[in-house]
Amino acid sequence: MEKEIFSRNIVVTDEVFDIDKIYKGIKKKSGDLGYTFIEKEQATKPGKYGTELKFKFILDKEVDEFGELIFDLGFSFDRLSKAKNLDRGNCEVSIKGKVIFDYKNRWGMNKFNKTLLGLYIKFTDSAMKKKYIVPLILDGNEMHDFIKDSFGFYTS
Repeated sequence: MEKEIFSRNIVVTDEVFDIDKIYKGIKKKSGDLGYTFIEKEQATKPGKYGTELKFKFILDKEVDEFGELIFDLGFSFDRLSKAKNLDRGNCEVSIKGKVIFDYKNRWGMNKFNKTLLGLYIKFTDSAMKKKYIVPLILDGNEMHDFIKDSFGFYTS
């Protein structure tokens, strides 16, 4: 059973930043937060007004035998050009976080067991929030703030 909890977007327009530093920083930050960093996609192509670059990452963290936290991060750069040793252009960042309950599928696939799983999650709602949802939101906010800081925006 999958439940999307966290969703944030960051839009950067005509700024100077260091793509390599951002990439390495996210990789390190995900490790610091206890997530496995998986690069899902990377594509570069020349565009009409500059280079276009896309990254997609998955950050995965097994909390225990029952729950798993996953973040999907998408970076879409466009109008990229070099400015000294840095990059100049636009970027749209998408951060989505979800909790997967019973990710090892121990409750089975039949309707009865799925119903029991749904009841179990509802019955233990406060424990589920404390163990899975609140940590996902805290990690998501920390990752969001880290990415904003990587682009040179200041968070409060």
